[in-house]
This record gives sequence, C-alpha cells and structure tokens, in this order.
Amino acid sequence: MLPYTPALSYIAEIAVQRLLELHSYVAASALDLGCGNGQKTFPLCKYFKTVVGVDASPHMIDDAIAHRGESCATFIRGDFAKIPVDDASVDVVTMWNSLHYADPKTLIPELKRVLRNGLVFICEPGPASRYGFSDHKDADAMLARKLIQIDKVRREFMDEVEVISYAPTDMGYTLVCRV
Repeated sequence: MLPYTPALSYIAEIAVQRLLELHSYVAASALDLGCGNGQKTFPLCKYFKTVVGVDASPHMIDDAIAHRGESCATFIRGDFAKIPVDDASVDVVTMWNSLHYADPKTLIPELKRVLRNGLVFICEPGPASRYGFSDHKDADAMLARKLIQIDKVRREFMDEVEVISYAPTDMGYTLVCRV
C-alpha cells in the first residue's frame, strides 16, 4: 500500500482547479473512482459540496477514512462494474491512475447512469512515471506490460466517449471527456 502523501493531494488540487477553469464548469458533486487511500479525493472537497471516493480494496477505503479528518469526502467500497451511488447523482467523475483497471464495456454504461451531465477527468501514468516499478529486477518488462494495458484500455474507452481534451506526455496523459 502506498503511504498517504499530502504532496499528491496538492497535485490533484491543481489539476482539478485547472479542469474547472478551462471548462467553465460549476458542479456540486464529484465521484473519485479507484480512489485508493483518498490522496486525490480530498482536494475535490475544495471545489465540490459532495465528494464520494470508491475503491474495491477495503484496506484502501480504511486508509482513506483514517485520513479523512474534517473533509467532506465519504468513502465506499465498490467497483467499476456496479458503482455504488444513485442514478444521476454526480456532476464530475475523476479517475487517477485507475482507468486501466476497468473494462470500458461495463464502465461507460455505469458512468452514464451515475452522471448528471457526463463530465469525466482521467489521469493515467506513462513511461517516464516508471509506475512504481523502478526498484524491481524486471522493471522494464513490467512497465512495458503495464503501459500496453493502459494504452489498450485508453483506446477502447476513447472510442466510446466524446473527447473534450487529450494531453499525452511521457509522464502519462490526461483526458477530459463526456459520456
């Protein structure tokens, strides 16, 4: 499990602030899918009245709850195939390093179900990020396999959504889309 790092929260806050500025978007609620320990969920509270983090791992949800403090965020265990929130209950969905765990065929209908107007922000790692494999003896092979999976899911996902902006870099990519 990755340690909770406030610096990652700061990076997420800058990204969300920029997203909302660029798209002149006003929203009341956000859903962070694949929230992990909440590092990138907590900054959403500065911009949204209601924030829900969802992750399949009970350990990650427990860690997020332990760091919650006075935050408006709530955390629920669940997965991408059946997102545990009501229909048309969210304005924006964020996914930080988690799209590659999803099957776009089941994720996209779920996003359409839970979103009021369909705005999704995704950030995934790229080759320069090393994706946490730097210290492993087979780091290059592991990274290559992971990047193939990330790219495959990204292409499948992008084929089914309206892409608003896509910005690839060596560190990864950001994608803003409407479902």
